Amino acid sequence: MHVHQISLQYRPLDDRILLRISLREGGEQTAWLTRRLLLKLWPLLRNSVSDFVAKVQATQGTAASSVALADGNTRQLLSDLRSSAASEKADFSRPYAEAGSSLDNTLLVHTVNLYSQPQKARFAIELVDKPATPDSQARRLKWDMDETTLHASMKLLDDAIQASGWDIRAATASAEPAPASQTDSLHALERPKYLN
Repeated sequence: MHVHQISLQYRPLDDRILLRISLREGGEQTAWLTRRLLLKLWPLLRNSVSDFVAKVQATQGTAASSVALADGNTRQLLSDLRSSAASEKADFSRPYAEAGSSLDNTLLVHTVNLYSQPQKARFAIELVDKPATPDSQARRLKWDMDETTLHASMKLLDDAIQASGWDIRAATASAEPAPASQTDSLHALERPKYLN
């Protein structure tokens, strides 16, 4: 499947994000992304992308590669810098060319598989729909991207999440474990006493 254009747009009436991929050979693939899915997916996707960027840099032997592989914060910073550079090159001004396909057959994404291939500088995403019956096959939508397209897609997804008002970043930040200094101070507090 050769991707021509990608669109990610929040649809308020459906309260979902609609992913549309137009193909070079013609046609269009569509999928719904829900808030529940993105609560789990967004932090995992950001980490996977930052790891991918660091490993691509390591395979290319750039000066940032050894530092990027050593520390998670540095990997994220490097990924953000590469994302900014890719966003400057991307053409977000050209409107998405709709294929006019119906949304009746749109995948409701149940599972997401990520495939990182830093040696080839390719990153693939596979979206899987929940089968309608236990006997039926799950529908799948898989495409791979180079680093520039990956960063542009991440920006589109981030923009759609911001437009949704779901506050995914705050929800995922509160789900992360507290730093050790905070958990130690909680254990040092005196336990509450109750009167019966």
